[in-house]
Amino acid sequence: VGEHCTIYHEDVNVPEMKVALGLVACCTPLACSGFRLHKNPRRAPHAVAKPPVGRHIQLEVDVCCAGLTDRMAMFNWLLDVAHWNNATLHIRGGWKGAGLYLGHHSVTVNTDWSHYVSVSPGCGEGPFNEVEAFEGCRQVYDPDFDWSQPALFSGANGCVRLQYHYFYHRRDLLPRPEPAQRCRVTESQGAQAYARQLVAEKGLPKRFGVVHIRRCDSGRTECTTPSNVASAIGNFTDVHAWMVFLYAEPGYRDELARVLACPACNRTIVFEDAIDLNPFQDGDNFYAYQVSRAITKMSDVTVEARRCPGGSPVVVPQSDRQSHEEEFLAHDTFAICG
Repeated sequence: VGEHCTIYHEDVNVPEMKVALGLVACCTPLACSGFRLHKNPRRAPHAVAKPPVGRHIQLEVDVCCAGLTDRMAMFNWLLDVAHWNNATLHIRGGWKGAGLYLGHHSVTVNTDWSHYVSVSPGCGEGPFNEVEAFEGCRQVYDPDFDWSQPALFSGANGCVRLQYHYFYHRRDLLPRPEPAQRCRVTESQGAQAYARQLVAEKGLPKRFGVVHIRRCDSGRTECTTPSNVASAIGNFTDVHAWMVFLYAEPGYRDELARVLACPACNRTIVFEDAIDLNPFQDGDNFYAYQVSRAITKMSDVTVEARRCPGGSPVVVPQSDRQSHEEEFLAHDTFAICG
């Protein structure tokens, strides 16, 4: 990230900036994202290989380190692959391996995934089964693998090793299961409960909106001018309370507050620097990010400025939020701040 960005998602102070938390990457492709792909996966020393019983998909490569947006996208894509193959998904570290995957954007990383995420009911452990030493695992390490045909097994038993999802150029061809059949990784129960607490403490009504502005990392400055954001909010005369999450350069927040001030509108604006997104006060930006995501999902409408087709912020009603989020996660967002 550049030296002239202020990130209002966090409370960690660094000269002229705060540390990004939910980025897919920070500057140039791959060089700053920090993950490394090894041809030979790591295994526990002296592990005795055994024949697999049932179908198993394993992510054994070293994928340190990136943010939660990136990791949740990876897990959810792998869960879809596992769905089409009726397979159990395994990752290095299991539930206790968050420190193997998260980094760059927080001075504190909890090793337990359950601090940050939960798995859909009825989906068992989701991706958080520890890697096992299976015999005869087949590697699917072709970057041009055709994911429109996701069948990876020829029999009832077997093991397949996969790479990090961005490794596959045709990953977007993977069919999506019906919503009721999909297993997802989402915000932890603790983060969701704390989000509800914050919304109640701020006295936000049942119908409120969220504005999500990202200028530095996404390089979207035209559509996120204060006047454009104010115009998008102004279209919702029946929404009188808004929470604003920012990732922008110094001075932007104050200018936006000035433009949004509208005494005649009977409008309440809550900027995230007015609330404490992390009750633990441990410098864990990833937890704060999950709380912000949970608040966003509680809102009735979102003005979203991470991607701006046509030069204007995208307005996302609650009913369309899931499909919009997955469309965003399907694109690499590499940009230089400042």
